[in-house]
Amino acid sequence: MVLGAVVVTIVFQLINAQGRFVELQSAREEVQQNNRAAIELIGSELRALPPGEGLVRASADSITLRSTRIWGVVCAVGPNSIDVVFPTIAGASYPVNSGTGAVVNVGTREVPMWSSPVAVTAVGAAAPTCAGAPVPVGAERRTVSVAVMPANGAGTPVAGDAMYLFDLVTYRTGTSSGVPGRWIQRRVGDAGSSSNQPMAGPIDDAAGLRFRYFVGASTTSVAGAVLDAPTRNGVTRVMLIVDAVSRRSFATGRVQHVDTLLVSLRNRS
Repeated sequence: MVLGAVVVTIVFQLINAQGRFVELQSAREEVQQNNRAAIELIGSELRALPPGEGLVRASADSITLRSTRIWGVVCAVGPNSIDVVFPTIAGASYPVNSGTGAVVNVGTREVPMWSSPVAVTAVGAAAPTCAGAPVPVGAERRTVSVAVMPANGAGTPVAGDAMYLFDLVTYRTGTSSGVPGRWIQRRVGDAGSSSNQPMAGPIDDAAGLRFRYFVGASTTSVAGAVLDAPTRNGVTRVMLIVDAVSRRSFATGRVQHVDTLLVSLRNRS
């Protein structure tokens, strides 16, 4: 009976240790997947950052950018509207929120001169013609209503100019109602009613999400927040640091994992 009790105890300890190991590995995988999801999403939006004033706010723990929704070509211009030919995307919708805007290239393809961003008030239904002419196969015309006409020193939009629609997107950390812990949040729009969508977490309270900004070819990051527009427009690389923790706590604390990604920004001309 004594020998049997010893064997049972040893087997129980082995099974218990194996169970703890499996739980620990599962927690590690959870944290790594959370980090990977955040880095891939934020990194992809940074790589697609549009030219002009694409980077709106840049601080050490949050970033706000103009996330391009779709590109098109201007085919007609009205007093407060622009008819644009967009590629046809099955099932696509164009809801307008507090951060929806438009930017037009009033320069040339070789020497782009981007207008200041303007607020979009409505995006019309798809139409097969523009200015009395049929649009190409695989494209559609939509009327974009704007608060004011996009412009810069080079002028205002004309037919043939490139234009893109964007949403104002912010990545930061915070808490959400009904969701325990702090999370990396994605916020679409720039109004008090804009919702914060938890997308990865939980995260370390002290350093869950961090950004570093590099201007031009410099290997030294900018100290603090990038407050002035000329410096933001000169940012060529962004280092993203994500520090996530597991939901479950162990004897040694929560499983923690840090990932970094250095993103080279395109369309910086």
